[in-house]
Amino acid sequence: MGRMSARFIAQKLIDWSASDVYECWKDMGLVVMDKVGGWDLTDLGRNIGGKLSNSNHSPVLTFDADKIITMMIDFCEKHNKK
Repeated sequence: MGRMSARFIAQKLIDWSASDVYECWKDMGLVVMDKVGGWDLTDLGRNIGGKLSNSNHSPVLTFDADKIITMMIDFCEKHNKK
């Protein structure tokens, strides 16, 4: 599937919003909220391949979609989330 942002990952999952995806990533320790309400990658997020998009307008966090969706499903099943 390639690299995708939270918005596009949410479209691949049933009943998920971009906010749900970011909350899951936060719970997984991949992202943290910065002082102005945006999202930053943690070291763990960078280590699994998280990157900031190259958009000039509004860069967003992206992950390899296949990898992150699998990780999210495993995390949610293990922790009884969503």
